[in-house]
Amino acid sequence: MTQWEHWLDFVIDRWFVILVAIIALVIVIKVVKTIVKWLIVIAIVAALLFYGANYTDAIKDVSGKILEYTQEEIFDLLSSEISNAEYVEDANGRFTITSGSIKLEGSNDSDEVTISYREQSFTIKKNPFLDRYITEVKGR
Repeated sequence: MTQWEHWLDFVIDRWFVILVAIIALVIVIKVVKTIVKWLIVIAIVAALLFYGANYTDAIKDVSGKILEYTQEEIFDLLSSEISNAEYVEDANGRFTITSGSIKLEGSNDSDEVTISYREQSFTIKKNPFLDRYITEVKGR
């Protein structure tokens, strides 16, 4: 996700915080007539920006944890279905491993593979586990 997408998620999820900040700004601008008014306005805007920046960091942490969990689950599933796996390689060096509900596609000269599970696909970088898995299924 880009920085703008994180801010958009913040606006969508925390619109009420932004609304409260805008109402507070309007009240401060209408009621307070001195330089203190602008200090309060700056403080409210800074607090809102700080809160939004920390919110995007939280989204990054959660999405990283979800990715780790998903990869662990896929690796467990691959391990359990290794006996049913079938390896097919074409003349260009692209391979497909099919085992039950999982399909793993990639190329021998690429460092990424695509994993499809229940109509959902995602691409990850090869790691030692996937290299061992591919080698083991290929050798059978």
